[in-house]
Amino acid sequence: MKLGIIGAGIIGLQTAYHALKNNFDVTVYEQSSSLGYGASGHNAGVLHVLQPPFINRKARMAKKANPLYDRLSEELGFRVRRLPLFLVYRNTKEKTLALTAGVILKSLGYPVTRVERDEVLGECPDLTKSVNGALKVEGYGTVHPLEVLESLAKWVEEHGGAIRYATKVVSVEDTGKKACIRSIDTRECFDKVAVTAGPGVREIYNGYLPRIGFYKGVMVYTRLNCNAIIAPLISKSRSKKTKGGGIIPLPDGRVILGPSFSETNNPWDTSVTPEEAFETVEIYIDLLSHEPDIQGYTAGTRAKNLSKDDFYIGKKGNIIVTAGIDSPGFTASPLIAREIVSLASLP
Repeated sequence: MKLGIIGAGIIGLQTAYHALKNNFDVTVYEQSSSLGYGASGHNAGVLHVLQPPFINRKARMAKKANPLYDRLSEELGFRVRRLPLFLVYRNTKEKTLALTAGVILKSLGYPVTRVERDEVLGECPDLTKSVNGALKVEGYGTVHPLEVLESLAKWVEEHGGAIRYATKVVSVEDTGKKACIRSIDTRECFDKVAVTAGPGVREIYNGYLPRIGFYKGVMVYTRLNCNAIIAPLISKSRSKKTKGGGIIPLPDGRVILGPSFSETNNPWDTSVTPEEAFETVEIYIDLLSHEPDIQGYTAGTRAKNLSKDDFYIGKKGNIIVTAGIDSPGFTASPLIAREIVSLASLP
């Protein structure tokens, strides 16, 4: 069976990987001349365990998919850095909230314990001593997003899949028996087509889609002595549409501050001004014992399903479409891809 995939981001490449393992003939269309053009290449690289509201499909998929990255890293060769998350608190009110949250999360089956200040500062000495303690969540990890994408793309091409770079798709149509992809230069038909184009999905697909909002996340690279992901129990993120970011150690030793989030009308906005970088640092500066050394910054824009706090994955005829694959879409991508391939296998 021939499967056309629009978009070589994390969902598109994971779909190609799983489709090839299920004996599909796979062709991936990518508008950029290289990988990582969209949010898949511009994110904090966190492998999530927790995802509010904790009980919906996206939360369950992230929790279940997270451990799959260890096997994927062994097979494909990208790095995974395993480390805990500390949700830190600094006063009696926040401590009371942490106790309540810990009880709820444990009842939902999450690996949560409450720890004192010394354990938190032992893992991250650059934190301020005003940190009183934290909820510790095991099982988190970080990756370099572009390294994951490159590893997947290499595997796909080595196992018979085709990736057509610098090929902008303008539309997809269902003929009844086939689904056809029209790019600027060509028209090619497949048994099924999966539209995984991220923020560009509306430019390509004219069927039903949920209401989508676009959010730019700014991330600042620095170096800190920290061996855990640190996030405030109560987020100071600029947008109420996101769960907030944190202090995130990467596999190469660098540390991200962020992402901070703001609404944007440009779905491909990756620009960062010095002012935006400074505002991102300001969100987390009161968690640190000193001013961090800024080494660079980046940004990515993700599409969020505003109709429902969940991923949208739908099938109509011979077309499968995804929309609003925001956080924790990178973490959940192996299971999202399996669902797409399962839908593609249906008549």
